[in-house]
Amino acid sequence: ENKAGRMFASAIQYSVTVSTWRNPLGLLWDAGDTVALTSEGAMIYSETNFIVKNVVFTRGDTAVLELVLPEVYSGGIPENLPWD
Repeated sequence: ENKAGRMFASAIQYSVTVSTWRNPLGLLWDAGDTVALTSEGAMIYSETNFIVKNVVFTRGDTAVLELVLPEVYSGGIPENLPWD
């Protein structure tokens, strides 16, 4: 069940471009940061927490965050999916 949960959760990934290199605490974005996201265009209809898996800093103070569900690391099966 643990392996199935990680595989299922890792299948749901989003890449999000943000207009700053810094998170709400003023620190540089880093793997492991938590992000709450809502985006109807990406079928994320209710606020959903994601974990930053990877960060790519780009010119112009923008960053690309690769987001995954927290269950990727905890091994559980997601109770709520972003499109629910």
